[in-house]
Amino acid sequence: MALAIVRTATVCIMLCSGLPSTCSMMQTVAVRTMAKAIYSTDNIGHYGLGFEHYTHFTSPIRRYPDLMVHRMLGQYLSGDLSGNVGKLEMAAKHCSNREKRAAEAERASIKYKQVEFLEDKIGLQFEGIVSGVTNWGIYVEILENRCEGMIGLHSMTDDYYEVDTVNYCVRGRLSGRKISLGDKLMVEVKGTSLRNRTIDFGMIAHLESAFEDTNMPLLQRRDANSGGRGEFGGRRGGAPLKKYGQSDRGRGGNSGRPAGGGKKKSDKGKKTKRR
Repeated sequence: MALAIVRTATVCIMLCSGLPSTCSMMQTVAVRTMAKAIYSTDNIGHYGLGFEHYTHFTSPIRRYPDLMVHRMLGQYLSGDLSGNVGKLEMAAKHCSNREKRAAEAERASIKYKQVEFLEDKIGLQFEGIVSGVTNWGIYVEILENRCEGMIGLHSMTDDYYEVDTVNYCVRGRLSGRKISLGDKLMVEVKGTSLRNRTIDFGMIAHLESAFEDTNMPLLQRRDANSGGRGEFGGRRGGAPLKKYGQSDRGRGGNSGRPAGGGKKKSDKGKKTKRR
């Protein structure tokens, strides 16, 4: 737990020192690292507030656990200090499970609408921010509309990319190129699946690195001699590189702000301008 807290704090500091747009990643990193809250009759206090005894409820009432706490407070204030701990614990577990299911349903519905929004935008290019790094790909959130999709590592065929989950980045084994959480990329919508609620992106260009102290140059598209394929669009000469990753199918995103279209695909053979 302590190691997770240190890692989260370190990444948040790094993000704040990077591009202005990466500051929004702070909340995402912190929330993903923290343990999920549950309801229980076992009072373990509150670590952040330093309280030995702690309970949480809202007024006005928003959730059933709030109603449970209000009822118990009224009962205790009237002088009745009795209570069925076993029954309360069962209700607490049930509420915890229902709240988890509700959050999952919310994420799934948002992801569904994101996929639906991008269905007719196959081939369009957008600027986005790296919002996550996993063993199977890089998650990118489009700046214009907050839709999140994934670049499968196996689709990045210019190098063999290895995942560094501790530092939230991937590195090319041959080139040493690094793509980190918060980096700005140009991506192309490659495919969508409403059934699986997935959005597939293709890497077009590495526009900006999130951290100023990075030693790696910004990646641009190849010139016309490469046949117009993107920097990450084809293999280099020599023996084929081993593909890395499990699937190019992403998981559910966590945002669904509506917005407009995108940039049209660059003409074949032309370089993409770096902003």
